[in-house]
Amino acid sequence: MLQEDRIEAILRLDFPSLIQMSLFPITVFGIYAALRQTHRAYAALTVALVIIGILAILATHSGFSIIRLSDQYAAATTMAQRERLLAAAEAVIASDMWHSTGGFMAGLFWQGGLAFISMVMLRSKRFSRATAIAGLLANGLDCVHVLVGLFSPSLATVLLYAAGPFYLIWCPLLGRDLIKLGRSASEEEPVRDPAALASSPA
Repeated sequence: MLQEDRIEAILRLDFPSLIQMSLFPITVFGIYAALRQTHRAYAALTVALVIIGILAILATHSGFSIIRLSDQYAAATTMAQRERLLAAAEAVIASDMWHSTGGFMAGLFWQGGLAFISMVMLRSKRFSRATAIAGLLANGLDCVHVLVGLFSPSLATVLLYAAGPFYLIWCPLLGRDLIKLGRSASEEEPVRDPAALASSPA
């Protein structure tokens, strides 16, 4: 596929997910900013867990390695070279973000951290109850899917599919709440008169 349709292959190699994961710290820091006054410790713990998970995923993404091996395979002239490259590709796939220990731990840290902060959101008035419940279901089911995958891959797949629709609900609701909180914070910030500042005593 990489040799016949580069764009489709890049999409299939989870490069869109790589971009999304690289940008996700913006979201998690937004959650921290929203909860730092009432639940600072919980929010800080969530940031740490999610950032660890993101770094683990970025470190185990196999896209660039597979592209390089594919180009070498296409240029190979002997069966021995191709067999060696196929073996290398199998090793890369075994250690990628979906199959490695790093990928497994990343799922626990990321989804576990977001499920935890969703429970905190249920106790906070800064996020809607619908946002908190959708986040708990989406990330909670995804986190359980990671654990169950060790023992029952078929059940893990069902849990992953079940989590998917809740992400489609959670992400827009979370974005709405963060935008609303940002606007209310800017409206509450006092506007200081430069003339008054100049005339005030030091």
